[in-house]
Amino acid sequence: MSTIWVARQKNGSKRRTRTKLQIAKLIARESGRRKDWVEKTTTELVCSYDLIVIEDLKVENMSRSSKGTKDNPGKNVAQKRGLNRSIQSQAWTLFRKRLKDKAASATSPVLVIPINPKFTSQTCPQCEEVAKDNRKSQAVFSCIVCGHTANADINTAKNILTTGLGPLWGVTGRRWTLQQKPIRAEHSGPVKRQPPEGLVA
Repeated sequence: MSTIWVARQKNGSKRRTRTKLQIAKLIARESGRRKDWVEKTTTELVCSYDLIVIEDLKVENMSRSSKGTKDNPGKNVAQKRGLNRSIQSQAWTLFRKRLKDKAASATSPVLVIPINPKFTSQTCPQCEEVAKDNRKSQAVFSCIVCGHTANADINTAKNILTTGLGPLWGVTGRRWTLQQKPIRAEHSGPVKRQPPEGLVA
Protein backbone atom coordinates (compact mmCIF):
# COMPACT_ATOMS: atom_id res chain seq x y z
CA MET A 1 0.00 0.00 0.00
CA SER A 2 2.83 2.42 0.87
CA THR A 3 4.38 1.78 -2.55
CA ILE A 4 1.10 2.78 -4.22
CA TRP A 5 1.00 6.06 -2.27
CA VAL A 6 4.44 7.01 -3.53
CA ALA A 7 3.78 5.81 -7.08
CA ARG A 8 0.75 8.09 -7.39
CA GLN A 9 2.73 11.21 -6.54
CA LYS A 10 4.95 13.22 -8.85
CA ASN A 11 8.72 12.87 -8.73
CA GLY A 12 10.34 15.73 -6.82
CA SER A 13 7.07 16.92 -5.27
CA LYS A 14 6.95 17.92 -1.61
CA ARG A 15 4.10 15.51 -1.04
CA ARG A 16 6.12 12.57 -2.42
CA THR A 17 9.13 13.51 -0.29
CA ARG A 18 6.96 13.82 2.82
CA THR A 19 5.29 10.47 2.16
CA LYS A 20 8.64 8.71 1.70
CA LEU A 21 9.88 10.20 4.98
CA GLN A 22 6.75 9.00 6.78
CA ILE A 23 7.19 5.51 5.37
CA ALA A 24 10.86 5.47 6.42
CA LYS A 25 9.85 6.47 9.96
CA LEU A 26 7.24 3.69 10.11
CA ILE A 27 9.78 1.11 8.92
CA ALA A 28 12.35 2.32 11.47
CA ARG A 29 9.74 2.20 14.24
CA GLU A 30 8.74 -1.34 13.30
CA SER A 31 12.38 -2.42 13.23
CA GLY A 32 12.94 -0.86 16.65
CA ARG A 33 9.95 -2.69 18.12
CA ARG A 34 11.17 -5.97 16.66
CA LYS A 35 14.66 -5.56 18.13
CA ASP A 36 13.22 -4.51 21.49
CA TRP A 37 11.04 -7.65 21.58
CA VAL A 38 14.01 -9.85 20.67
CA GLU A 39 16.19 -8.33 23.40
CA LYS A 40 13.54 -8.59 26.12
CA THR A 41 12.43 -12.11 25.19
CA THR A 42 15.92 -13.59 24.89
CA THR A 43 16.94 -11.98 28.17
CA GLU A 44 13.89 -13.46 29.93
CA LEU A 45 14.60 -16.93 28.52
CA VAL A 46 18.26 -16.93 29.52
CA CYS A 47 17.45 -15.63 32.99
CA SER A 48 14.67 -18.19 33.53
CA TYR A 49 16.00 -21.45 32.05
CA ASP A 50 19.20 -23.50 32.12
CA LEU A 51 18.29 -25.47 28.99
CA ILE A 52 16.77 -24.05 25.81
CA VAL A 53 16.08 -26.21 22.75
CA ILE A 54 15.42 -24.52 19.40
CA GLU A 55 14.88 -25.68 15.83
CA ASP A 56 17.94 -25.32 13.62
CA LEU A 57 16.06 -23.51 10.86
CA LYS A 58 17.85 -22.62 7.64
CA VAL A 59 16.25 -19.19 7.43
CA GLU A 60 18.25 -18.08 4.40
CA ASN A 61 17.03 -21.07 2.40
CA MET A 62 13.46 -20.71 3.66
CA SER A 63 13.24 -17.07 2.57
CA ARG A 64 14.91 -17.56 -0.80
CA SER A 65 13.04 -16.06 -3.77
CA SER A 66 10.99 -18.41 -5.95
CA LYS A 67 10.86 -16.01 -8.89
CA GLY A 68 12.96 -18.29 -11.08
CA THR A 69 14.19 -17.30 -14.53
CA LYS A 70 12.60 -16.17 -17.77
CA ASP A 71 12.91 -19.66 -19.25
CA ASN A 72 11.99 -21.42 -16.02
CA PRO A 73 9.67 -19.16 -14.00
CA GLY A 74 8.76 -20.06 -10.44
CA LYS A 75 5.33 -21.07 -9.16
CA ASN A 76 3.14 -19.20 -6.65
CA VAL A 77 5.65 -16.35 -6.66
CA ALA A 78 3.31 -13.83 -5.00
CA GLN A 79 2.45 -16.23 -2.16
CA LYS A 80 6.11 -17.10 -1.64
CA ARG A 81 7.02 -13.42 -1.58
CA GLY A 82 4.46 -12.85 1.17
CA LEU A 83 5.80 -15.84 3.13
CA ASN A 84 9.36 -14.52 2.77
CA ARG A 85 8.30 -11.13 4.15
CA SER A 86 6.60 -12.84 7.09
CA ILE A 87 9.70 -14.92 7.88
CA GLN A 88 11.99 -11.91 7.68
CA SER A 89 9.68 -9.81 9.84
CA GLN A 90 9.94 -12.41 12.63
CA ALA A 91 13.71 -11.85 12.89
CA TRP A 92 14.45 -15.54 13.54
CA THR A 93 18.14 -15.14 12.70
CA LEU A 94 18.56 -12.18 15.05
CA PHE A 95 16.60 -13.98 17.78
CA ARG A 96 18.84 -17.04 17.63
CA LYS A 97 22.03 -14.96 17.55
CA ARG A 98 21.07 -12.87 20.59
CA LEU A 99 19.87 -15.96 22.46
CA LYS A 100 23.20 -17.75 21.92
CA ASP A 101 25.21 -14.62 22.75
CA LYS A 102 23.37 -14.09 26.03
CA ALA A 103 23.52 -17.79 26.95
CA ALA A 104 27.28 -17.79 26.38
CA SER A 105 27.80 -14.77 28.63
CA ALA A 106 25.28 -15.72 31.34
CA THR A 107 26.53 -15.86 34.93
CA SER A 108 24.85 -19.26 35.37
CA PRO A 109 25.46 -21.85 32.60
CA VAL A 110 22.73 -21.90 29.94
CA LEU A 111 22.76 -24.62 27.30
CA VAL A 112 21.19 -23.79 23.92
CA ILE A 113 20.64 -26.89 21.78
CA PRO A 114 19.65 -26.51 18.09
CA ILE A 115 17.93 -29.58 16.67
CA ASN A 116 16.92 -30.76 13.21
CA PRO A 117 13.30 -29.57 12.71
CA LYS A 118 12.45 -32.39 10.30
CA PHE A 119 9.22 -34.22 11.25
CA THR A 120 8.83 -32.39 14.59
CA SER A 121 5.31 -31.30 13.58
CA GLN A 122 4.30 -34.73 12.24
CA THR A 123 5.47 -37.01 15.07
CA CYS A 124 3.22 -38.42 17.77
CA PRO A 125 4.89 -38.19 21.20
CA GLN A 126 2.83 -41.14 22.45
CA CYS A 127 3.38 -43.88 19.83
CA GLU A 128 6.15 -42.11 17.84
CA GLU A 129 4.29 -42.52 14.54
CA VAL A 130 5.55 -40.09 11.89
CA ALA A 131 2.94 -39.20 9.28
CA LYS A 132 1.98 -36.13 7.31
CA ASP A 133 -1.70 -36.82 8.01
CA ASN A 134 -1.08 -36.45 11.76
CA ARG A 135 -1.08 -32.69 11.26
CA LYS A 136 -4.76 -32.07 10.58
CA SER A 137 -4.45 -28.29 10.40
CA GLN A 138 -2.31 -25.40 11.55
CA ALA A 139 -3.74 -25.80 15.06
CA VAL A 140 -4.76 -29.46 15.40
CA PHE A 141 -2.60 -32.58 15.79
CA SER A 142 -4.29 -35.98 15.75
CA CYS A 143 -2.33 -39.23 15.44
CA ILE A 144 -3.72 -41.58 12.78
CA VAL A 145 -2.44 -44.63 14.72
CA CYS A 146 -3.11 -44.16 18.43
CA GLY A 147 -5.61 -41.27 18.25
CA HIS A 148 -3.57 -38.91 20.45
CA THR A 149 -4.78 -35.32 19.97
CA ALA A 150 -3.19 -32.06 21.01
CA ASN A 151 -2.61 -28.51 20.00
CA ALA A 152 -0.23 -28.72 17.04
CA ASP A 153 2.22 -26.12 18.37
CA ILE A 154 2.38 -27.68 21.83
CA ASN A 155 2.86 -31.12 20.32
CA THR A 156 5.72 -29.84 18.15
CA ALA A 157 7.32 -28.13 21.15
CA LYS A 158 7.28 -31.44 23.08
CA ASN A 159 8.99 -33.22 20.18
CA ILE A 160 11.61 -30.47 19.95
CA LEU A 161 12.34 -30.75 23.67
CA THR A 162 12.53 -34.55 23.59
CA THR A 163 14.91 -34.48 20.62
CA GLY A 164 17.08 -31.88 22.33
CA LEU A 165 17.24 -33.90 25.54
CA GLY A 166 18.41 -37.00 23.65
CA PRO A 167 22.17 -36.19 23.75
CA LEU A 168 21.90 -35.34 27.46
CA TRP A 169 20.60 -38.87 28.04
CA GLY A 170 23.59 -40.30 26.17
CA VAL A 171 21.47 -41.00 23.10
CA THR A 172 22.33 -40.10 19.51
CA GLY A 173 19.92 -39.68 16.64
CA ARG A 174 16.20 -39.00 16.68
CA ARG A 175 14.11 -40.52 19.45
CA TRP A 176 11.70 -42.24 17.05
CA THR A 177 14.56 -44.08 15.32
CA LEU A 178 16.13 -45.44 18.50
CA GLN A 179 16.22 -49.11 19.40
CA GLN A 180 15.76 -48.26 23.05
CA LYS A 181 13.74 -45.39 24.45
CA PRO A 182 15.51 -43.04 26.87
CA ILE A 183 14.20 -42.78 30.40
CA ARG A 184 11.93 -39.77 30.71
CA ALA A 185 12.69 -37.18 33.34
CA GLU A 186 9.95 -36.64 35.88
CA HIS A 187 8.88 -33.22 34.64
CA SER A 188 6.84 -31.89 31.75
CA GLY A 189 9.40 -29.45 30.40
CA PRO A 190 12.28 -27.12 31.24
CA VAL A 191 12.37 -26.11 34.89
CA LYS A 192 12.62 -22.46 35.77
CA ARG A 193 15.50 -21.44 37.96
CA GLN A 194 14.66 -21.05 41.61
CA PRO A 195 15.78 -17.90 43.43
CA PRO A 196 18.45 -18.34 46.13
CA GLU A 197 17.20 -19.13 49.63
CA GLY A 198 16.04 -16.06 51.49
CA LEU A 199 15.12 -14.20 48.31
CA VAL A 200 11.65 -13.86 46.84
CA ALA A 201 11.24 -13.92 43.06
